Amino acid sequence: MTIRIYIDGSSRGNPGEAGYGFYVSDSEGKELAAHYKYLGFKTNNYAEYQALLAALKYAIKNNYPEVEVYSDSLLLVNQIKGLYKVKSRNLMPLFLQAVRLMKKLPALHIYHLPRQKNRLAHNLAHRAIELKARIESKEQ
Repeated sequence: MTIRIYIDGSSRGNPGEAGYGFYVSDSEGKELAAHYKYLGFKTNNYAEYQALLAALKYAIKNNYPEVEVYSDSLLLVNQIKGLYKVKSRNLMPLFLQAVRLMKKLPALHIYHLPRQKNRLAHNLAHRAIELKARIESKEQ
């Protein structure tokens, strides 16, 4: 079974409060899972990579034989495809971890898509940041 995973990382400021989200569907578009996580004070690119890593771990854990990953981060997609070099020392360990995880999947394809077509993952990433903000305001 082919699954599609839509990923997004977001930060309010760069760096700033950050989170990621990913949305999983089957090839017919039926939702299989939705995940999000608050990351703390990080860059947007860091959050994008964390979304990818979480999505890859999800696919491996659930033994999906064919995975399509969609991201609105052209930088991430082109780095993973080897079209761009990873110049950031902070991103290099995340890139290497992603490469190791991708080798565990029998078939993986990664695609860039416009931001407006990635709304579900985008909203999940923002939900992670919003929930953190709500928790902090209640504690004060």
